[in-house]
Amino acid sequence: MSTSGEKPGDPRVIRRELAAMRSEVERSGGKPPDVEAMLRRLAAMRNAIPGIDEVAAKRGRGDGRASFADNVEDFDTFTLIEALETFAEDVSAYAGRKREKALETALNIYYTLEELARDPANADLIPQLETMRRAYERDYGRPIPPRPATKGDGE
Repeated sequence: MSTSGEKPGDPRVIRRELAAMRSEVERSGGKPPDVEAMLRRLAAMRNAIPGIDEVAAKRGRGDGRASFADNVEDFDTFTLIEALETFAEDVSAYAGRKREKALETALNIYYTLEELARDPANADLIPQLETMRRAYERDYGRPIPPRPATKGDGE
């Protein structure tokens, strides 16, 4: 699945693998040539993403549309479609969780810089604070929220 130096869970590898699967379906006239093989490839991609099962467990499972297929060929196609949709939903939820953690880390860095910049000896941190503040406001359309109170803050 991956080329030298790339890990199987790397988004570029997953994107290439999904594009290859799409091309195979297109070349076969719109019907998946080997649904079982594609489902195995999809499972390998899913297994390469650490922590995705935790996100999937919170989200729930598919809606069961594949069970309404009229024949085996349609069932295979619907099964693959449902697996791809589920994979896309899980990857999206996983990415959202990673974004939330990255934002939390960035805000903690901002709050620490803010504290340090109060000391005149650290005045050189003020431009970095301003850059972070502008980036947050540009991306989120609102000012950075105040640091949440912690148990040691007099509660």
